[in-house]
Amino acid sequence: TALVHATIAAGGAFLPATTGNLLPVDGKPHRLLRLRYSNRDYTITAKVVLAAGGLGSRLEGHAEHSEQSWEAGSRIGAGVMIPAGTPGYEAGTIYMACAHEGYVGQVVVEDGRIDAAAALDPIAVKSAGGIGELASRILEQAGFPSHADLTSLPWKGTPHLTRQAPRLGGERLFTLGDAAG
Repeated sequence: TALVHATIAAGGAFLPATTGNLLPVDGKPHRLLRLRYSNRDYTITAKVVLAAGGLGSRLEGHAEHSEQSWEAGSRIGAGVMIPAGTPGYEAGTIYMACAHEGYVGQVVVEDGRIDAAAALDPIAVKSAGGIGELASRILEQAGFPSHADLTSLPWKGTPHLTRQAPRLGGERLFTLGDAAG
């Protein structure tokens, strides 16, 4: 949120759910980028394009920034907000449960809910019957208090975590952060 506010204060724009297509390099001292936002297309020029779209992102339309590859054995990420009320968890502490199949981290947020995030072996997730089932088992094995209905909560997943972009840049293009792997 702070980064979004700083961007807007500096004259930038925050446009969630926007897709971008790099247009071919034309030898000029800028890059052209076509953005699709709210069912409308906009073409913009930029001295440099910073592609920082996160895990699994890709900037369409140019070989310089194509699909990432992931490593065999890479874990998947998952997260869920657990309703307030589980005894044994205090604000100001990060709780980590580690196992061979992955880890689950938890922290109590301002409204008393628990933010849980995990990095899990996808084969172990399938074997356990789902993300919530494996997370619950890891927490139990580590001796943490159990959460009611952890297996039925709406976990959100990420692509494989260990990734590598085929190229980290191109003409007036740099790939940053998780998008770079």
